[in-house]
Amino acid sequence: MRKFIFLMSFLLLFSFYCKKKPVLKPAEEVLLQVGILPDVKEAIVEGESLSLHFGEKAVANLKRIKFSASPGEEFFAVQIGSFSDRNRAEDLARRERGEVIFQKGFYKVVVGRSRERKRAFEKLLSISERFPEAFIVKIWERNLEFITAQTEKGSFSSRTFEVHPEKGLINVKGRRYRGFLKIIPSAKGLTVVNVVPLEDYIKGVVPCELSPERYPSLEALKALAVAARTYALKHRGKYSKFGYDLCADQNCQAYCGADAESSLSNRAVEETKGEVLFYRGEIAEALYSMSCGGSTEKASLIFPGSDYPYLQPVECSGENLPWWLLSSEKECQTTDDLSILCCLDIVKEDEKELEIKAGLVEKWLWRTIRFKKGKVFPRIAPGLSLKQSFYSAVKKAFPSLGSSLLPPKKFDTKNELSKDEIAAVLIQILFRAGETFREGTLEDIEKDRIKIDEREFLLDPRICLFRKDRENRFYPAHQLFLLRGQKLSFLELDGRIKALFVHLGFFPEENFHWSIRLLKSDLQKRISVIYPIGTLLDLVPLRRGPSGRVVELKVLGSKADFLLKGARIKKVLGLRDTWFIIDREYDEDGEIEAFVFSGKGWGHGVGLCQRGAFLMALEGADYREILMHYYPGTVIIKWKKGYGRDKENKRGKKPRRSH
Repeated sequence: MRKFIFLMSFLLLFSFYCKKKPVLKPAEEVLLQVGILPDVKEAIVEGESLSLHFGEKAVANLKRIKFSASPGEEFFAVQIGSFSDRNRAEDLARRERGEVIFQKGFYKVVVGRSRERKRAFEKLLSISERFPEAFIVKIWERNLEFITAQTEKGSFSSRTFEVHPEKGLINVKGRRYRGFLKIIPSAKGLTVVNVVPLEDYIKGVVPCELSPERYPSLEALKALAVAARTYALKHRGKYSKFGYDLCADQNCQAYCGADAESSLSNRAVEETKGEVLFYRGEIAEALYSMSCGGSTEKASLIFPGSDYPYLQPVECSGENLPWWLLSSEKECQTTDDLSILCCLDIVKEDEKELEIKAGLVEKWLWRTIRFKKGKVFPRIAPGLSLKQSFYSAVKKAFPSLGSSLLPPKKFDTKNELSKDEIAAVLIQILFRAGETFREGTLEDIEKDRIKIDEREFLLDPRICLFRKDRENRFYPAHQLFLLRGQKLSFLELDGRIKALFVHLGFFPEENFHWSIRLLKSDLQKRISVIYPIGTLLDLVPLRRGPSGRVVELKVLGSKADFLLKGARIKKVLGLRDTWFIIDREYDEDGEIEAFVFSGKGWGHGVGLCQRGAFLMALEGADYREILMHYYPGTVIIKWKKGYGRDKENKRGKKPRRSH
């Protein structure tokens, strides 16, 4: 009896240890489903030789397949909450008599569903005090009709299709992809899904996120490969309600397929094969962005509700460059040429309203000649018309400029000389490259001195500040945000800078600084799509994070005010980052005419900084040192068959990636 009991105990114990545990497949065997073309009415798939599969049927040796489907119905609603926990979302929905919808990995609570945007706006206004961060969203009811596939061998209909390459790769919208495709119904028609092995997917992400041609560092690319692999496995299944795992844009990770691959980035993926970041036994939240501007930000300030000990602000020394705010004692309110000349003291304020006469025109011309360090001061010749005399004098003073400047095309040669025409000519002369108008790279500013291209100049206390767009239109500025390494244009007279110009736009080659000018009317239209603000009155930053990013901003409107937090600021305003300073331009009535956002960085600024990783690698850091700098406290684990579990981590809020 004892032997029998011992034998049974041994067998039970043996069976317990031998019980098959759920294990994660090796990294190379994990298949990801990536939505490469979501919510479209039609899609064209091409290849050297394709096979189409639907139901129990298959059609082989195809070269081109056109898929089409009808969109579903569109509704409007007010979003009052977003959660990673379904139970919390359902609790709020019950209290507010709303509903829960699943979008981009989150359970979102909406109320006031209507086919009319106007009704949704009315609902939003009625609850804006209780839910200051609420906003309008679109909801699409999924299309339940069949998808149609047109091929050279006939047309076919099915709920879903698969496309497999019999030879070569699959081409979708000019991009080639490894693996195979699924065509599934979606709210707006259909979605094209690329089913691809994990490591092949990472090979299509790394060069798309960080160009190996521009950033040719193996260690930086290896760091990104580990982060991208970690992100993919952490968020696998995020879009499962829509029939795939991950999206292919920067709401997840930018994925460009096989055409983006390079030998250097492929090597980075292969040399880190299967390596993933973990924190306390769970896959880490490996967020990253292109440029952090000098410091990363705390995750919870950009993605409210998400807090990770390893996603805290860290300095990015390679990107942490000196910056300055330069202001002037003089303000030039309007952008016309005559006002710019007033700012430069070529035209005095009391001369703007005087009648055009030879003596006045001569004064303006001579002041311009002095500014350009000219040596010839021609008189306005008597006996000729004022217009003829003016252009004759200009040609004598500046013979090298040629006749292309004279007169500007917008003025009729038959009309009498006007102040605007004089101003237009003098502006063109002033801003021609030469001894007094130059370009250079900013190195340093200290008190009343500025260093440009290793040469030091004095800053005139009444310096005129301007922004210049790509069409060479000038806009007066109250203050300028300046970053070391930035290109500047300037007017200099006797070692003193009289006017300084910065360019509007995005300049990745100049330490990722950017400046964007948005008309108040355009910004009002953009915001009013989701917030019923009425007339836009102002934008007020309320709080900045440790990195300097704006993490809370109030939108002031004539009908209602709304609060924006974290990454939503960037999305609603259409900016590159939330590290910015706001300047305002005013019209003649003192009303805001335009907002100018000047800042640095590109992305949300949480986690790894791709450009910072490149700069660390140039200084000798390997990919492990780079990862530990941006994700302190995590560990790198190389997965092997049978190691660990493929967990669906549902704790905390999963912030989306957005550049």
